[in-house]
Amino acid sequence: MEAMNSSQQVKKYWEERAKDDKEATSTTNDIYLRLIEQRVLSERCKEIPNFSILDVGCGDARTTAVVADSHPNHNLLGLTMPII
Repeated sequence: MEAMNSSQQVKKYWEERAKDDKEATSTTNDIYLRLIEQRVLSERCKEIPNFSILDVGCGDARTTAVVADSHPNHNLLGLTMPII
């Protein structure tokens, strides 16, 4: 069996999360993972001032909201699929 690269592992992880997600949010309750997401996105916002970010598949948009509050000169928009 061929080993997966990191992109394939990430894709597989999120596909499994989405398959098992009964609320159609495919997000995490892991506070540490959320803090990492927030830190990484905030660091990127500091690198390029005054730009827009579209967070497609943002789930509950907690990370998007925290980063938007921290970077008022950026335009952040989170989109996710509604529960059907």
